[in-house]
Amino acid sequence: MSSEHASSRCRERISRLADSSLDSAGLRHEAARELQRAIGFDLWCWGLADPTSLIPYGGVASLSPTEVVVRVLPRLLALEQQDQTLARHEVARSRRPVYTLSEATAGELERCRRWAECLGPLGLGDLAVGACRDGSGCWGWLEAYRASDNAPFSAEETALLAEVVPALGDALRRRAIGREPLVERRPPGVLILDENMRATSWTSSAREWIGVLPGRIHGSLGLLPSVVYAVAGRASAPFGSAAARLGARAGARTDAGSWAVLEGERLHGAKRGHVAITIRSANPEEALELLARIHRLTARERELAHLVVGGLATARIAERLVISTHTVKDHLKAIFEKTGARSRGELVARIHGVDPVDGRAVRAPARLPSTE
Repeated sequence: MSSEHASSRCRERISRLADSSLDSAGLRHEAARELQRAIGFDLWCWGLADPTSLIPYGGVASLSPTEVVVRVLPRLLALEQQDQTLARHEVARSRRPVYTLSEATAGELERCRRWAECLGPLGLGDLAVGACRDGSGCWGWLEAYRASDNAPFSAEETALLAEVVPALGDALRRRAIGREPLVERRPPGVLILDENMRATSWTSSAREWIGVLPGRIHGSLGLLPSVVYAVAGRASAPFGSAAARLGARAGARTDAGSWAVLEGERLHGAKRGHVAITIRSANPEEALELLARIHRLTARERELAHLVVGGLATARIAERLVISTHTVKDHLKAIFEKTGARSRGELVARIHGVDPVDGRAVRAPARLPSTE
Protein backbone atom coordinates (compact mmCIF):
# COMPACT_ATOMS: atom_id res chain seq x y z
CA MET A 1 0.00 0.00 0.00
CA SER A 2 1.45 3.38 -1.02
CA SER A 3 2.09 6.07 1.55
CA GLU A 4 -0.45 8.37 -0.09
CA HIS A 5 -3.08 5.63 -0.17
CA ALA A 6 -2.46 4.85 3.51
CA SER A 7 -2.79 8.54 4.40
CA SER A 8 -6.02 8.86 2.40
CA ARG A 9 -7.44 5.78 4.09
CA CYS A 10 -6.48 7.18 7.51
CA ARG A 11 -8.20 10.49 6.79
CA GLU A 12 -11.38 8.71 5.71
CA ARG A 13 -11.45 6.51 8.82
CA ILE A 14 -10.81 9.45 11.14
CA SER A 15 -13.68 11.33 9.50
CA ARG A 16 -16.03 8.39 10.08
CA LEU A 17 -14.92 8.08 13.69
CA ALA A 18 -15.52 11.79 14.30
CA ASP A 19 -19.11 11.38 13.10
CA SER A 20 -19.70 8.11 14.94
CA SER A 21 -21.68 7.49 18.12
CA LEU A 22 -18.56 6.71 20.15
CA ASP A 23 -18.16 8.60 23.41
CA SER A 24 -15.14 10.82 24.00
CA ALA A 25 -12.87 8.13 25.43
CA GLY A 26 -13.86 5.59 22.78
CA LEU A 27 -13.29 8.11 20.00
CA ARG A 28 -9.82 8.94 21.28
CA HIS A 29 -8.83 5.30 21.63
CA GLU A 30 -9.97 4.38 18.13
CA ALA A 31 -8.57 7.52 16.46
CA ALA A 32 -5.20 7.06 18.19
CA ARG A 33 -4.98 3.46 17.01
CA GLU A 34 -5.77 4.53 13.45
CA LEU A 35 -3.10 7.23 13.54
CA GLN A 36 -0.63 4.84 15.13
CA ARG A 37 -1.03 2.50 12.17
CA ALA A 38 -0.66 5.32 9.63
CA ILE A 39 2.12 7.35 11.26
CA GLY A 40 3.85 5.00 13.66
CA PHE A 41 4.60 5.80 17.30
CA ASP A 42 5.29 3.74 20.38
CA LEU A 43 3.05 5.34 23.01
CA TRP A 44 0.29 7.90 23.07
CA CYS A 45 -1.70 9.95 25.56
CA TRP A 46 -4.78 12.01 24.75
CA GLY A 47 -6.07 14.54 27.25
CA LEU A 48 -9.06 16.85 27.06
CA ALA A 49 -8.79 20.62 27.46
CA ASP A 50 -10.55 23.38 29.31
CA PRO A 51 -10.87 25.68 26.26
CA THR A 52 -10.50 28.83 28.36
CA SER A 53 -7.44 28.08 30.48
CA LEU A 54 -6.00 25.36 28.20
CA ILE A 55 -5.33 23.13 31.20
CA PRO A 56 -5.56 19.39 30.44
CA TYR A 57 -7.82 16.89 32.19
CA GLY A 58 -9.31 13.45 31.68
CA GLY A 59 -6.52 11.80 29.69
CA VAL A 60 -6.62 8.33 28.16
CA ALA A 61 -3.49 6.49 27.08
CA SER A 62 -2.26 3.56 25.02
CA LEU A 63 -1.51 1.47 28.08
CA SER A 64 -1.62 1.55 31.85
CA PRO A 65 1.60 3.24 32.96
CA THR A 66 4.13 1.33 35.01
CA GLU A 67 4.82 2.38 38.58
CA VAL A 68 7.97 4.20 37.44
CA VAL A 69 6.01 6.21 34.88
CA VAL A 70 3.22 6.94 37.33
CA ARG A 71 5.61 8.37 39.87
CA VAL A 72 6.95 10.99 37.44
CA LEU A 73 3.51 12.11 36.27
CA PRO A 74 2.89 14.76 38.98
CA ARG A 75 6.24 16.37 38.19
CA LEU A 76 5.69 16.05 34.45
CA LEU A 77 2.22 17.63 34.55
CA ALA A 78 3.29 20.47 36.84
CA LEU A 79 6.53 21.14 34.96
CA GLU A 80 4.67 21.56 31.68
CA GLN A 81 3.16 24.79 33.01
CA GLN A 82 6.65 26.20 33.63
CA ASP A 83 8.61 24.76 30.68
CA GLN A 84 7.30 26.47 27.56
CA THR A 85 9.04 24.09 25.14
CA LEU A 86 6.17 22.31 23.38
CA ALA A 87 3.77 22.90 26.28
CA ARG A 88 0.27 21.94 25.22
CA HIS A 89 -1.20 25.36 25.95
CA GLU A 90 1.44 26.88 23.68
CA VAL A 91 0.65 24.47 20.83
CA ALA A 92 -3.06 25.27 21.23
CA ARG A 93 -2.31 28.97 20.68
CA SER A 94 0.20 28.51 17.86
CA ARG A 95 -0.35 29.10 14.16
CA ARG A 96 -0.07 25.41 13.28
CA PRO A 97 -1.96 22.65 15.14
CA VAL A 98 0.95 20.19 15.30
CA TYR A 99 4.54 20.55 16.46
CA THR A 100 7.25 18.06 17.41
CA LEU A 101 9.83 18.20 20.17
CA SER A 102 12.68 17.66 17.71
CA GLU A 103 11.46 20.69 15.77
CA ALA A 104 10.94 22.86 18.86
CA THR A 105 14.45 22.12 20.17
CA ALA A 106 16.25 21.98 16.80
CA GLY A 107 17.06 18.34 17.56
CA GLU A 108 18.47 19.06 21.04
CA LEU A 109 15.77 17.39 23.11
CA GLU A 110 17.58 18.08 26.38
CA ARG A 111 16.67 21.77 25.98
CA CYS A 112 13.18 20.76 27.11
CA ARG A 113 13.08 20.35 30.91
CA ARG A 114 10.24 17.84 30.74
CA TRP A 115 12.27 15.64 28.43
CA ALA A 116 15.51 16.05 30.39
CA GLU A 117 13.95 15.35 33.79
CA CYS A 118 11.10 12.96 33.00
CA LEU A 119 10.73 11.66 29.44
CA GLY A 120 14.35 11.04 28.44
CA PRO A 121 15.16 8.90 31.50
CA LEU A 122 12.15 6.74 30.59
CA GLY A 123 13.70 5.94 27.20
CA LEU A 124 11.48 8.23 25.14
CA GLY A 125 12.67 10.30 22.21
CA ASP A 126 10.67 12.56 19.91
CA LEU A 127 7.19 13.77 20.81
CA ALA A 128 4.45 15.08 18.50
CA VAL A 129 1.67 17.22 19.99
CA GLY A 130 -1.51 17.82 18.02
CA ALA A 131 -4.00 20.42 19.25
CA CYS A 132 -7.58 19.29 18.57
CA ARG A 133 -9.14 22.67 18.02
CA ASP A 134 -11.96 24.20 16.02
CA GLY A 135 -13.50 27.64 15.70
CA SER A 136 -14.75 27.48 19.30
CA GLY A 137 -11.44 26.63 20.96
CA CYS A 138 -9.08 23.79 21.78
CA TRP A 139 -10.75 20.65 23.19
CA GLY A 140 -7.82 18.30 23.67
CA TRP A 141 -4.36 17.19 22.58
CA LEU A 142 -2.95 13.99 21.13
CA GLU A 143 0.60 13.38 22.37
CA ALA A 144 2.44 10.72 20.34
CA TYR A 145 5.77 9.41 21.66
CA ARG A 146 8.59 7.58 19.94
CA ALA A 147 11.26 5.58 21.73
CA SER A 148 14.71 7.14 21.88
CA ASP A 149 16.11 4.63 19.36
CA ASN A 150 13.49 5.53 16.72
CA ALA A 151 13.69 8.31 14.15
CA PRO A 152 12.03 11.67 14.83
CA PHE A 153 8.66 12.41 13.26
CA SER A 154 8.94 13.45 9.61
CA ALA A 155 7.32 16.47 7.97
CA GLU A 156 5.02 14.11 6.03
CA GLU A 157 3.86 12.39 9.22
CA THR A 158 3.15 15.63 11.07
CA ALA A 159 1.33 16.99 8.00
CA LEU A 160 -1.08 14.03 8.11
CA LEU A 161 -1.68 14.60 11.81
CA ALA A 162 -2.31 18.30 11.14
CA GLU A 163 -4.91 17.40 8.52
CA VAL A 164 -7.06 15.30 10.87
CA VAL A 165 -6.89 17.08 14.25
CA PRO A 166 -9.39 19.84 13.31
CA ALA A 167 -12.13 17.24 12.71
CA LEU A 168 -11.19 15.57 15.98
CA GLY A 169 -11.36 18.92 17.77
CA ASP A 170 -14.88 19.45 16.48
CA ALA A 171 -15.80 15.91 17.55
CA LEU A 172 -14.42 16.40 21.07
CA ARG A 173 -16.29 19.69 21.41
CA ARG A 174 -19.57 17.97 20.59
CA ARG A 175 -18.83 15.34 23.24
CA ALA A 176 -17.56 17.76 25.91
CA ILE A 177 -20.87 17.77 27.81
CA GLY A 178 -23.92 15.56 27.83
CA ARG A 179 -27.52 16.29 28.73
CA GLU A 180 -26.96 16.04 32.47
CA PRO A 181 -27.15 19.12 34.74
CA LEU A 182 -23.88 21.05 34.60
CA VAL A 183 -24.16 22.37 38.15
CA GLU A 184 -23.88 19.91 41.03
CA ARG A 185 -24.93 21.01 44.51
CA ARG A 186 -21.87 19.82 46.41
CA PRO A 187 -19.91 22.00 48.88
CA PRO A 188 -16.47 23.19 47.75
CA GLY A 189 -13.32 21.49 49.00
CA VAL A 190 -9.73 22.57 49.58
CA LEU A 191 -6.57 20.55 49.03
CA ILE A 192 -2.99 21.58 49.89
CA LEU A 193 -0.01 20.34 47.84
CA ASP A 194 3.62 20.82 48.84
CA GLU A 195 6.47 21.81 46.52
CA ASN A 196 6.83 18.16 45.44
CA MET A 197 3.16 17.89 44.45
CA ARG A 198 2.29 15.74 47.45
CA ALA A 199 -1.05 16.26 49.17
CA THR A 200 -0.38 17.37 52.75
CA SER A 201 -3.94 18.13 53.90
CA TRP A 202 -7.47 18.31 52.56
CA THR A 203 -11.07 18.82 53.58
CA SER A 204 -13.61 16.00 53.54
CA SER A 205 -15.48 17.69 50.69
CA ALA A 206 -12.24 17.82 48.68
CA ARG A 207 -12.01 14.03 49.02
CA GLU A 208 -15.53 13.75 47.66
CA TRP A 209 -14.69 15.90 44.66
CA ILE A 210 -11.53 13.92 43.97
CA GLY A 211 -13.67 10.80 43.89
CA VAL A 212 -15.66 12.07 40.89
CA LEU A 213 -12.99 13.92 38.88
CA PRO A 214 -11.68 12.35 35.65
CA GLY A 215 -8.17 11.01 35.30
CA ARG A 216 -7.96 9.03 38.52
CA ILE A 217 -5.11 6.59 37.87
CA HIS A 218 -3.28 4.25 40.20
CA GLY A 219 -5.05 5.47 43.31
CA SER A 220 -3.20 2.84 45.33
CA LEU A 221 -0.04 4.84 44.68
CA GLY A 222 -1.61 7.92 46.22
CA LEU A 223 -1.97 9.81 42.95
CA LEU A 224 -4.58 12.51 42.50
CA PRO A 225 -6.52 13.22 39.28
CA SER A 226 -4.14 14.63 36.69
CA VAL A 227 -5.98 17.97 36.47
CA VAL A 228 -5.05 18.70 40.10
CA TYR A 229 -1.33 18.56 39.27
CA ALA A 230 -1.81 20.64 36.14
CA VAL A 231 -3.65 23.37 38.07
CA ALA A 232 -1.00 23.30 40.82
CA GLY A 233 1.73 23.64 38.20
CA ARG A 234 -0.08 26.55 36.60
CA ALA A 235 -0.41 28.27 40.00
CA SER A 236 3.36 27.88 40.44
CA ALA A 237 4.20 29.21 36.97
CA PRO A 238 6.55 32.23 36.91
CA PHE A 239 4.77 35.55 37.23
CA GLY A 240 4.25 37.16 33.84
CA SER A 241 4.73 33.91 31.90
CA ALA A 242 2.30 32.84 29.20
CA ALA A 243 0.98 30.08 31.46
CA ALA A 244 0.46 32.46 34.40
CA ARG A 245 -1.49 34.87 32.20
CA LEU A 246 -3.90 32.07 31.24
CA GLY A 247 -4.77 31.62 34.93
CA ALA A 248 -4.66 28.70 37.36
CA ARG A 249 -8.28 27.75 36.88
CA ALA A 250 -9.66 24.73 35.03
CA GLY A 251 -13.01 23.17 34.36
CA ALA A 252 -13.42 19.40 34.13
CA ARG A 253 -16.37 17.13 33.49
CA THR A 254 -17.13 14.82 36.42
CA ASP A 255 -18.36 11.22 36.38
CA ALA A 256 -21.90 12.54 36.86
CA GLY A 257 -21.62 14.76 33.78
CA SER A 258 -21.53 18.00 35.77
CA TRP A 259 -18.75 20.57 35.48
CA ALA A 260 -16.23 21.00 38.29
CA VAL A 261 -13.97 24.03 38.58
CA LEU A 262 -10.49 23.81 40.12
CA GLU A 263 -8.64 26.97 41.16
CA GLY A 264 -5.04 27.06 42.35
CA GLU A 265 -3.17 29.68 44.36
CA ARG A 266 0.30 29.86 45.88
CA LEU A 267 0.60 29.89 49.64
CA HIS A 268 3.00 32.26 51.39
CA GLY A 269 4.59 32.43 54.81
CA ALA A 270 5.56 29.18 56.54
CA LYS A 271 4.13 27.11 53.65
CA ARG A 272 6.15 28.83 50.93
CA GLY A 273 6.11 26.72 47.80
CA HIS A 274 2.83 25.06 48.73
CA VAL A 275 -0.29 25.45 46.61
CA ALA A 276 -3.94 25.49 47.66
CA ILE A 277 -6.42 23.91 45.26
CA THR A 278 -10.10 24.76 45.63
CA ILE A 279 -12.54 22.38 43.95
CA ARG A 280 -16.13 23.49 43.47
CA SER A 281 -19.08 23.15 41.16
CA ALA A 282 -19.40 25.51 38.24
CA ASN A 283 -21.85 28.30 39.00
CA PRO A 284 -24.87 28.90 36.70
CA GLU A 285 -23.14 31.73 34.82
CA GLU A 286 -20.09 29.53 34.10
CA ALA A 287 -22.31 26.61 33.13
CA LEU A 288 -24.32 28.71 30.69
CA GLU A 289 -21.16 30.14 29.12
CA LEU A 290 -19.79 26.62 28.65
CA LEU A 291 -23.04 25.36 27.16
CA ALA A 292 -23.19 28.35 24.79
CA ARG A 293 -19.60 27.83 23.67
CA ILE A 294 -19.92 24.12 23.08
CA HIS A 295 -23.19 24.42 21.18
CA ARG A 296 -22.08 27.53 19.31
CA LEU A 297 -24.95 29.78 20.29
CA THR A 298 -24.99 33.14 18.54
CA ALA A 299 -24.58 36.35 20.54
CA ARG A 300 -28.34 36.91 20.43
CA GLU A 301 -29.08 33.32 21.43
CA ARG A 302 -26.69 33.63 24.39
CA GLU A 303 -28.42 36.82 25.49
CA LEU A 304 -31.81 35.21 25.26
CA ALA A 305 -30.63 32.04 27.03
CA HIS A 306 -29.40 34.17 29.95
CA LEU A 307 -32.86 35.71 30.28
CA VAL A 308 -34.61 32.33 30.07
CA VAL A 309 -32.34 30.87 32.73
CA GLY A 310 -33.00 34.01 34.79
CA GLY A 311 -36.69 33.12 34.81
CA LEU A 312 -38.15 35.69 32.41
CA ALA A 313 -41.29 34.76 30.49
CA THR A 314 -41.53 35.09 26.70
CA ALA A 315 -43.38 38.41 26.82
CA ARG A 316 -40.85 39.93 29.25
CA ILE A 317 -37.95 38.74 27.09
CA ALA A 318 -39.55 40.30 24.00
CA GLU A 319 -39.98 43.55 25.89
CA ARG A 320 -36.42 43.50 27.22
CA LEU A 321 -34.85 42.81 23.82
CA VAL A 322 -37.34 44.96 21.86
CA ILE A 323 -38.33 42.09 19.57
CA SER A 324 -41.60 40.28 18.92
CA THR A 325 -42.72 37.23 20.88
CA HIS A 326 -42.58 35.27 17.61
CA THR A 327 -38.90 36.15 17.26
CA VAL A 328 -38.30 35.07 20.86
CA LYS A 329 -39.94 31.72 20.11
CA ASP A 330 -37.81 31.31 16.96
CA HIS A 331 -34.65 31.93 18.98
CA LEU A 332 -35.82 29.50 21.66
CA LYS A 333 -36.42 26.84 19.03
CA ALA A 334 -32.87 27.34 17.71
CA ILE A 335 -31.44 27.14 21.24
CA PHE A 336 -33.34 23.93 21.97
CA GLU A 337 -32.21 22.37 18.68
CA LYS A 338 -28.55 23.21 19.32
CA THR A 339 -28.44 22.19 22.99
CA GLY A 340 -30.77 19.21 22.83
CA ALA A 341 -32.97 20.68 25.54
CA ARG A 342 -36.62 19.79 25.01
CA SER A 343 -38.09 22.63 27.06
CA ARG A 344 -37.34 25.73 29.11
CA GLY A 345 -37.46 23.59 32.23
CA GLU A 346 -34.82 21.19 30.96
CA LEU A 347 -32.53 24.05 29.92
CA VAL A 348 -32.89 25.69 33.33
CA ALA A 349 -32.30 22.36 35.09
CA ARG A 350 -29.01 21.83 33.23
CA ILE A 351 -27.79 25.28 34.24
CA HIS A 352 -29.04 25.35 37.85
CA GLY A 353 -28.43 21.72 38.77
CA VAL A 354 -31.99 20.72 39.56
CA ASP A 355 -34.03 17.81 38.32
CA PRO A 356 -36.56 19.08 35.74
CA VAL A 357 -39.22 16.71 37.08
CA ASP A 358 -39.23 17.38 40.81
CA GLY A 359 -36.92 20.39 41.13
CA ARG A 360 -34.62 18.67 43.63
CA ALA A 361 -30.90 19.45 43.57
CA VAL A 362 -28.76 16.96 41.67
CA ARG A 363 -25.94 15.43 43.67
CA ALA A 364 -24.22 12.24 42.59
CA PRO A 365 -22.93 9.77 45.19
CA ALA A 366 -19.23 10.20 45.91
CA ARG A 367 -16.64 7.50 45.35
CA LEU A 368 -13.91 8.18 47.87
CA PRO A 369 -10.33 7.28 46.95
CA SER A 370 -7.92 5.66 49.33
CA THR A 371 -5.97 8.05 51.53
CA GLU A 372 -3.24 5.54 52.25
